Amino acid sequence: MKNIFEELRFKMHDEDFEPRAGSEPTAARPGSLEKLHALAERAERGQPLWHPLDECILATVSEELEKAKYINKIFKQRIAERQHTRKAKHG
Repeated sequence: MKNIFEELRFKMHDEDFEPRAGSEPTAARPGSLEKLHALAERAERGQPLWHPLDECILATVSEELEKAKYINKIFKQRIAERQHTRKAKHG
């Protein structure tokens, strides 16, 4: 399987899932939008989310605000996609 999401979709469990090796450390601060992107990319590639050499200094307030706006935008997009899918199914 490519990543944990495919593992769950096809096997309905993740008991024997093993992440792929090979993630590179990131200089993105924990909690920053850049760190979220790095984690998402690692998950998509089926790699461990955390690297021992990742940056460990916390995000700034402005980075937290930027992250909150991004997450809100993504949630709104996903809600709109689900509503569109439901409408298409139930027409």
